[in-house]
Amino acid sequence: MDFLWIEYTSYKNTCWTETKYREYVISNGCDAIEGIYSMVVGGGENYRLALKKIMGVYHLIYLSGIDEWNEGDIKASLEQTATPMLYNGF
Repeated sequence: MDFLWIEYTSYKNTCWTETKYREYVISNGCDAIEGIYSMVVGGGENYRLALKKIMGVYHLIYLSGIDEWNEGDIKASLEQTATPMLYNGF
């Protein structure tokens, strides 16, 4: 899966924490690309994002790893392109 990353300048906070997201997936399941992703960036920082479909739109929701970010913040949204498994970020 390829992502185009565009960082928001303002963030919408959600109710999702890693614990709530895991409980939700265990109870309700998820589609093929939803899940928890770990990212490693330069300098060795490691952070975790949940990919969650909300009202037909995929959102990357921050879970942990970067002190300046708040758990539950939507960091990007993704929309499918005409190419299967290729998404644009907004």
